[in-house]
Amino acid sequence: MDLFKVKYSRFYVVSEKHRIAQNEWGCQWDSLAQAKDSRLPNIPIIVITGMAKQDMLKNSLLPQWLESHQKWISRFPQGRHLVTTNSGHNVILKEPELVVETVRKLVERIRTGEPPDRIQ
Repeated sequence: MDLFKVKYSRFYVVSEKHRIAQNEWGCQWDSLAQAKDSRLPNIPIIVITGMAKQDMLKNSLLPQWLESHQKWISRFPQGRHLVTTNSGHNVILKEPELVVETVRKLVERIRTGEPPDRIQ
């Protein structure tokens, strides 16, 4: 069994209400399993991880959060990982300019034929 699941088993408790609602909490483990098992083509993939300090519980999970993103993206030859400490989970809401600029740079590099592996 996954060490994270063992150590943080209380986070795997999903109420029937959440599961029926198909909201983020109710679907999170299915979504994570799908991402873990994904077979994507050799295309540029960028993961942006928000590592802003939050409450004690979330802070204690940040190292596992970062490690899981690093592990997942390392499976892809054109995968890149950006880390921000200015946002937590909702990077797109807190730092929309970071997301837009990252996508813009990626598209521009693909258009010009420049390898996307140096996106910063």
